[in-house]
Amino acid sequence: NGNIHAAEIAPTLFLTKYAIDLVNDWESNDKEIRNLLHNHTIVMIPTINPDGYNYSLYGKKTIKDTNSFTYENSKTIDETFYKANINGVDLNRNLPTQTSGLYFSDMYLYSATSREKNTEMYAYFPGYSVGSEPETKALIYWMYKHYKNSHAFIDIHSAGRVIYNGKQYLSDRFNELSEKCAEVINNYTDYHIIGIELFDDGRGTDGNTTDMIGELAHGYKFSTSTGRLSTTKYGDKVNTMEKELCAITLETLENYTQNLKTIKSEYYNKKLGQALTAIARLNF
Repeated sequence: NGNIHAAEIAPTLFLTKYAIDLVNDWESNDKEIRNLLHNHTIVMIPTINPDGYNYSLYGKKTIKDTNSFTYENSKTIDETFYKANINGVDLNRNLPTQTSGLYFSDMYLYSATSREKNTEMYAYFPGYSVGSEPETKALIYWMYKHYKNSHAFIDIHSAGRVIYNGKQYLSDRFNELSEKCAEVINNYTDYHIIGIELFDDGRGTDGNTTDMIGELAHGYKFSTSTGRLSTTKYGDKVNTMEKELCAITLETLENYTQNLKTIKSEYYNKKLGQALTAIARLNF
């Protein structure tokens, strides 16, 4: 998936280009790609945050809901680095994972006042309740539909040229597989691998896509009483996976950009298409 953050438009273009390449290779009778697609399904969401995507590219005029947070606060929002949807919610903190929302009591919606008060916190506003946003609900449905038949999940972003993998609270097997996927992508892109030893679960990171897919793979169940995924071993490391898969966050590019030449150069020079195909070919 790509473009969960509004200003990160490059992943949408990367995934669209990758899909086009796969179709062209199939039509040209590329035997390797035909064999790959005969035996595997590659499922993509090029943009999770379409309103944010349009807002980042074309501004306030794209928003039809004049009561939305983004419309009302557009004068104070830096479109170049805007993360949230039009409701001001960071979708990558809004997923109903076990720990999502537990560390956000001091978060608040972006506004001129909050930007002056605290320039960092507004960027991670998780919503007033987890799983609240229509984009999040669509993503949850997509994950539930596909995770049991998946061996890899990649969340694509646009800043840093690093690969995040692993979760300290999930199983060694999950971390092993996620590191394997990270190494495959590193072989093509030379992006720096960030391992779990540098992760501190909580504070700005929980409730994201890799948390969600990782917890589903470990058998976490949705609880109507808590409104989130839960396990009987809350707070402890979960050691058993019900479905083996890897999950990584892929930060492409050096910084957010709308420069098409830079985005095109990243796709080709970092061999992103080949890297994604290599992940699709993996067998665990």
